[in-house]
Order: sequence, then structure tokens, then C-alpha cells
Amino acid sequence: VRDRYNLQVHVLEEFGMPNIEDWLFVCHPKTRPWPLPLRRRMQLASGGCAALRQWGAEVNRLCHESKFGPVDWEEFQGRLRPMLLEMLGDAVEYHIHKPGVAGEN
Repeated sequence: VRDRYNLQVHVLEEFGMPNIEDWLFVCHPKTRPWPLPLRRRMQLASGGCAALRQWGAEVNRLCHESKFGPVDWEEFQGRLRPMLLEMLGDAVEYHIHKPGVAGEN
């Protein structure tokens, strides 16, 4: 993703769950010739993308479970956040939005 997009992450308070962060990713394509060479696409598919698919599957599972009972979103976010920050590194622009403070980031 870092190779192909300029990333911004907007961190918000999750609605109704003040202890949980809601992450909104805004991605803008970098100017580069498309499509990527096959070798580079294979590298991307075998790296972080696979990890993101696994995390996405866990999110889907937790969403499904939350229909029938409580889910520990704080625990999940505590595991996901460090991996996500490491994976994205310094290639991301972060904006922290505080509730009730208009225009602050």
C-alpha cells in the first residue's frame, strides 16, 4: 500500500464506545505507471496484504459475534494497533480528532 498510495489515518472516537478508536483511512494514488509489474504484485500479495486479509476476517467474525453477545473490542484493538502502526511506519499522516473540539486534528 505504501508503494502505491499516500495514506492519511483519521483517528476518531468510536460512536458509543469512548475507549475504542475508529480509524478512517484515506488513500490517494501516487503517480506511477499502471499496472505494477507482475513480480511486484506478487510481492505485495504475499506480504502485508495477506496479514490485512487475516485481520479483516477476524473483524468480520467479531462483528458477527457482536450480534449475539458482547465482544471485547478493546482487546482486539490492543492487538491490531501495534501491528498496523508497524506495518504502516512513517509513511502515514495521522490526524487525531477529539470529540467536541471542532476543527481540531
